[in-house]
Amino acid sequence: MPPKHKDTKLHQRAIENNRDNDFYPIPIIFISTIHFAYSDVILVPEDYATISEGIEAASDGDTVLVSPGTYNERIEFMGKDITVASLYLMTRDPSYIKETIVNEEKEARFYEVTFDASGLPAGVYIYRLQAGEYVESKKLLILK
Repeated sequence: MPPKHKDTKLHQRAIENNRDNDFYPIPIIFISTIHFAYSDVILVPEDYATISEGIEAASDGDTVLVSPGTYNERIEFMGKDITVASLYLMTRDPSYIKETIVNEEKEARFYEVTFDASGLPAGVYIYRLQAGEYVESKKLLILK
């Protein structure tokens, strides 16, 4: 025997359409959450004075959003699955890319850097290298 429904047109039509079947339609409400709904946005320097402090306070899935300025520090992601970005991420205003600088000073010598993009999503990234008077900005295309 089918479950008792309110006598509505919808339920009546569903019952009539499925009279020969052993099942009856049940309305289902699907609720979906997006990953960032439970993540935090940490603002530098509003919430934390430095990018490093923002990263230290962040948890996996968080975003550290950096306001324009020059940040004289070394950045370590500490194995966290986080996003660190300029305000370009929220506004799409490219001027924020040029105005948000991480300036780690090192003693003069030869340096080699290995960049592992395996944890980054596909996309176009912009990076800037500066050594003394030499400045170069380039695009990095990551394909997956």
